[in-house]
Amino acid sequence: MSTKTRFEQWMAAVDAAISRRTFLTSDDLADQPYRAWFDDGMSPEEAADETLSNEGWFDNGLFD
Repeated sequence: MSTKTRFEQWMAAVDAAISRRTFLTSDDLADQPYRAWFDDGMSPEEAADETLSNEGWFDNGLFD
């Protein structure tokens, strides 16, 4: 049985937060500085918000 690193657990939470809104994961979107965000203490929810913002999801009124 493999154990996930803290970063892998954090990324799984980021993907879950993205997926709840878009039915996509980080693999489906442009690369983001996830490791830097993790190291800076950003929460998975904040990272999901930043990712979707960077991808323009908030610009089109989908998340008003």
